[in-house]
Amino acid sequence: MNARTQSLWNVLSGRAAPLLVIAACALAYANALAGPFVFDDLPAIVENELLPPTTFTEWFSAPAGSTASGRPLVAFSFALNHALFGEVVTGWHATNLILHALCALVLLGLTRETLTRTGHEHPGPIAFAVALLWSLHPLLTDAVNLVASRSELLVSLAYLLVLYCLSKAATAKSPWTLLCVLACAAGMASKEVMVSAPLIAFAWDRTFLAGSWRAAWTARRGLHLSLAVTWLVLVVCVLTSDRGDSVSLGGTVVSTWESLCTQAGAIVHYLRLLFWPAPLSIDYAGWPVVRDFTQVLPQALVLLAMGIIALRRFISRHADGLLLVVFFAILWPSSSVIPLTGELVAEHRMYLASAPLVVLVVMAVQRYLGSSALLAATVLLAPVLLMTTRDRNEDWSSARAIWQSATEARPTNARAWNSLGVAHKVEGRLKEAGEAWHEALAHEPDDYHAHGNLGKHYARGNDAERSIQHFGRAVEARPNDLELRYELGSILLVTGDAEGAEEHLSAALRLAPDSWEFREKAERRLARARQQR
Repeated sequence: MNARTQSLWNVLSGRAAPLLVIAACALAYANALAGPFVFDDLPAIVENELLPPTTFTEWFSAPAGSTASGRPLVAFSFALNHALFGEVVTGWHATNLILHALCALVLLGLTRETLTRTGHEHPGPIAFAVALLWSLHPLLTDAVNLVASRSELLVSLAYLLVLYCLSKAATAKSPWTLLCVLACAAGMASKEVMVSAPLIAFAWDRTFLAGSWRAAWTARRGLHLSLAVTWLVLVVCVLTSDRGDSVSLGGTVVSTWESLCTQAGAIVHYLRLLFWPAPLSIDYAGWPVVRDFTQVLPQALVLLAMGIIALRRFISRHADGLLLVVFFAILWPSSSVIPLTGELVAEHRMYLASAPLVVLVVMAVQRYLGSSALLAATVLLAPVLLMTTRDRNEDWSSARAIWQSATEARPTNARAWNSLGVAHKVEGRLKEAGEAWHEALAHEPDDYHAHGNLGKHYARGNDAERSIQHFGRAVEARPNDLELRYELGSILLVTGDAEGAEEHLSAALRLAPDSWEFREKAERRLARARQQR
């Protein structure tokens, strides 16, 4: 690298680096700001009866079963967005983008600060390459574009801030010590991933700041104890949360052992997407649950080898060992023995977990190939990642586009086919909607969502026989579903089956909430059924 090129590279990766990272984030996600609310956004935001909040506690509360339940900081950010933007989706996406840019900036500062403290000769270019390439990676689009993944962005920002403030507190306690603890508490109120942060902070101190466990404890005992106390915030959040059926602790659907085996394949899949980010999918419903360990033996051996290397290098006080430990620590709460039956696999879990791996790759290029190779790799990769991310963002432009891409990426995903059918229906494409719902049943014959949607589909087409058939299958799979009972009773009433209509409408009334509008409507139909008998 000649002197002129080196000088320009130093300027770009120095004072100009934060502005360039912000600009890169804005350019990468500018075409995603108008994307609609989809998937988990619907229960978390669109159908959230606590928005707008009417009491102080509602500012920090979320409906049971939503992604913000038990995560008060996430719920507060949703309430604030609603107060500022209402249902204008661009403002919600812009908030996610701002949080993503902040994460990239803190990663830039943390990498530069750490490299400087360890005596690296060229911390600026490495830190800039890490922050730029990480922020542009298309694997991160799921966390940035899905508004309900706000929890991932908030906890990642808090996690990075804890390590950055800890590094600053090594030379200037005020105000960094207080900020470090506040960031940790905020992370605990955002997502369970934060559980490992106090331990990683202590390990970070030992590896990069103090040089030994004893020295780290002696120098910053109060800070590390304060970080540990923030676990109480997480305990309170977990005890007050209600995620519905999304988390199963050793239940019959997926056992802890099966979850661990399944996650071995999932994590290797994440690693592949980090190096070859295609195809990407918003949803991984139908990912096969591994019942036999031998099914994932190759993947398990890969992870075991990574784990052994991480521990050996970490014990020997090597930075790469700690970075691998951080990777596993971030994934552990969501990718281990706790069966997250609602979402066994999700790309947004790699949002923060990918950062230490990007650092490892950039450091390896710098160390073994030199500064010129790092410059060339950054200049070549950044535009490729930028265009790939923008291309992926086009899939988020509409509900139909994102679910179409999901069915292409995971053709056996019944939930994706069902969601694609709903998107077709909203756009008035009724024929395509019916085809998508039938495709869902081809992969999951007992999918009550698809049966229910086909029941309504055929009822609209005056095909009562097939409507009753699908509603009946849906009720068999979901006997306590109020809407399905009501719809089946209504169509039976139209066809003259008064006895069947009475059975299902009576069941709907037993299940009905204290909604006088629904009860009045159902009671009128029930009265008609009884008159016809």
